[in-house]
Amino acid sequence: MVTIKDIADINPRHAKWLDDAMPVSFAPMAAISEGRPEILSLEERPYGEVRKGFTHFGEGDVLFAKITPCMENGKGAVATGLRNGIGCGTTELHVIRLLGGISSLYLYRFLSQQSVRRDAKETFTSSAGQARVPTRFVEELELPLPTLAEQKRIVAKVEELLARVNAAREFLAKVPAILKRFRQSVLAAATSGELTEEWRQSALSAGSAKSELASRLAMSKDGGLLPRASEPIEGQELMIEGVPDSWATPKLTELFRFIDYRGKTPKKSQSGKRLISAKNIKMGYISEEPVEFVSDEFYRTWMTRGFPKKGDILFVTEGHTMGFAALNNRDDEFALSQRTIALQPWTSLETRCFFYFMMSPLFQDLVRANATGSAAVGIKAAKFRAFPIPYPPLPEQHEIVRQVDHLFSLADSIEKQMAAGTARAEKLTQAILAKAFRGDLVPQNPKDELVSELLKRIAAQRPRH
Repeated sequence: MVTIKDIADINPRHAKWLDDAMPVSFAPMAAISEGRPEILSLEERPYGEVRKGFTHFGEGDVLFAKITPCMENGKGAVATGLRNGIGCGTTELHVIRLLGGISSLYLYRFLSQQSVRRDAKETFTSSAGQARVPTRFVEELELPLPTLAEQKRIVAKVEELLARVNAAREFLAKVPAILKRFRQSVLAAATSGELTEEWRQSALSAGSAKSELASRLAMSKDGGLLPRASEPIEGQELMIEGVPDSWATPKLTELFRFIDYRGKTPKKSQSGKRLISAKNIKMGYISEEPVEFVSDEFYRTWMTRGFPKKGDILFVTEGHTMGFAALNNRDDEFALSQRTIALQPWTSLETRCFFYFMMSPLFQDLVRANATGSAAVGIKAAKFRAFPIPYPPLPEQHEIVRQVDHLFSLADSIEKQMAAGTARAEKLTQAILAKAFRGDLVPQNPKDELVSELLKRIAAQRPRH
């Protein structure tokens, strides 16, 4: 066991005689990788611009981020490919210049261990509101030192194994995008009728949605009586073309009562009824954050157009989250803020089916195509009411929900497996490093020179005082 100060110079400076005009490499903290020894990108600057006020490092030096949270995140590197062998960069690095006979990658991987980072965090000191690892931690840190030949064997094996782990990580990292496309394709197939085509052919008794819808609306006192938009709906033909003949294509206002408020900003209170704003409505769910309230008295005077009920569809009409839809699964009473609408069915239907339709790519494209404004892009409520929406027979609505829920459940299961696999990959990385620095990863060779001889050579390199 040796300390780093026994085998290296800590935070060395460049020679004073270097030419200010000489081009050198520069690395900001953003260029320092997390978990890989490479510097992600190097800028080229004249040495005179960066010689003062920046950290100095050279070819082969080991870099260790000292500031939180970069240190905990694993930022560090081995400096290679430097212009003229000279580098300068962020002041938030400790630089370790190893003496002959020590592998830079060996030390870099040792410092990559979470156990080392945890110990480093215990020594944090604060200045200017930031916590940093002091130089003394690096100087006094002990590491197991094998012979140079064994260091190289350890590094080679570690790199081989971590390459396989990283390949698995990269594969897992692609899964979320694949699942997102999968869910979108499921919603698109549901909206077009493709998802239930086989079911529809075998369910001859499903009947026609057109006659079913007409009878349902006739039973609804208010159904279809709200004013429709006089403006044309851009792209509406894409929403309804190709839907099955047994489906209807009513306007949203024929299916849903629109509950919204487009007046002044609601007056907040410390307690009372929850206020659900556009910030709470995410794509597919309602977030508990932020938590805001309006008084019970204000709630009654504010929600003059009705009150949201469990099972309603909540929709964002303006802003960067325009088009986000969520199914209300809350049991409590709550107020809606501006830029949000609750769609409440006039009559009995499978609300979840239309919630899925509204999250589909075609419907989202329809929203964007008909939005107006520049600073605050939004969809007018009058125009939104006139949007066409596919309407399958009620039995088919239930079947669509069943199939979408099943396929989404499969995607959720894959996501959980992916998260577990990612966690295992991280644990495996640390297990490999721990085994390496216990001396258990590669066999020792009795023909290697003694470490004592290596330490003698290192000591001989230090200047005598």
